[in-house]
Amino acid sequence: MAKCILTYFLHHVEDKEIKALLQKALHLSEEFLGVIEDIFTRDEFPIPQGFSEKDINLGAPRLFQDEFYVHYLKYTSKAGMSIYNVAVPLVYRKDVKEFFTYCMKEMMSLIDQTKE
Repeated sequence: MAKCILTYFLHHVEDKEIKALLQKALHLSEEFLGVIEDIFTRDEFPIPQGFSEKDINLGAPRLFQDEFYVHYLKYTSKAGMSIYNVAVPLVYRKDVKEFFTYCMKEMMSLIDQTKE
C-alpha cells in the first residue's frame, strides 16, 4: 500500500526537497518488499497478492499540499519504527531479525530527514 501511496504523492509533489524525501521512502518500500519476497521465495512460501499499479490512479486530481506529504512520512515512519521495535525481540530467525533491525534503522533515518 505504501508503494502505491508514495507513487501517487510523487506524481503530484512540486517541492524538490519533499520530492527527495518521497523518493527515498519509495525506494525503501521497494527494497523492503524485495527482501520480504526473497525470504518468502527461499522458504517456498507463496507470495501474497497485495496492492499493485492497477490500484493507482495517477490521473486523479491532487488531494494534498506538499507539506502534508512530510507529515504523512513522519507519522508512518514512526508507526513503522514502533512495529519493528516490537517485532525484533519476538523473532527467532536471524535473517528476519537482521532485516527488522535494518528497517528500524532506516525508519529512524527517514524520521530525522523529515525533521530537517
